Amino acid sequence: MRGRLLGVSEVNERRRLVADGGRALRLREGVGRATQHNGVSMCPGSILSKRNVARVRTTDVRTEGDEEVATLSWHASGQYYETCSCDFLCPCVPGQMAVRPTNGSCTFAMAFQIDRGSYGRVSLDGLGFIILGLTPEAMGKGNWSVGVIADARASAEQRDAITAIASGSAGGPMAALSALVGKFLGVESAPIQFDRRGAKWSVTAEKLVDMAAEGAMGINPAATEPLYLDNTGHPAANRFALAHALKSHVDALGLSWNDTSGKNNGQYAPFSWRSA
Repeated sequence: MRGRLLGVSEVNERRRLVADGGRALRLREGVGRATQHNGVSMCPGSILSKRNVARVRTTDVRTEGDEEVATLSWHASGQYYETCSCDFLCPCVPGQMAVRPTNGSCTFAMAFQIDRGSYGRVSLDGLGFIILGLTPEAMGKGNWSVGVIADARASAEQRDAITAIASGSAGGPMAALSALVGKFLGVESAPIQFDRRGAKWSVTAEKLVDMAAEGAMGINPAATEPLYLDNTGHPAANRFALAHALKSHVDALGLSWNDTSGKNNGQYAPFSWRSA
């Protein structure tokens, strides 16, 4: 017999592992609607934050016998673009996150242009977001500071969905990094623009982010594709094109980084994410 559907308060009290056909299922906490703090939205439902305040709708919960499991599914696919403050080629991935960034610490900006996506019944088509972060030493040592810039065109529900996906609280690739994050910097909104022309691309978010890069080519003069790094395990994409960053300007969520040297690292790829 199927168990009854519990109310929100009851669901929040029954957070524990549930056996489902031999698989351990974790009741996800859901994403709290972002609240304002000194002009910056803090998402209490994010697993990157210190306090988890759940907002689980009963329509997002199904019963498994007598236990309730959040079943909200999501997917997002499109294009991913990144620059970081390491010199080209960034050593962090080839060094399995155990090596020192080339400048001691690493500031990064990961931008995602969603072509198609949904979070439950909420459409994410055509929206974008940027994950900003600072790793004070070798990435594998943790203590990252991470924040999110959400597309200003997003509704409140879409913003919550983007924050859940970008923070990892909704599962998916970013959840694997949650143990490395020591501080969640919050969420800001800004219009995000993407421009792609062949191997050159740029991403801007008003005065918060302005970055551009160009694909790194090999020695074959007839080549039309940039160099690629494969089997990386990178959360954005397992295979990505290498690029030389042309400029990187970040002034958001307490992070500040400005570079026009042309020496910094860049990379880009199609991405396809979904809930577990």
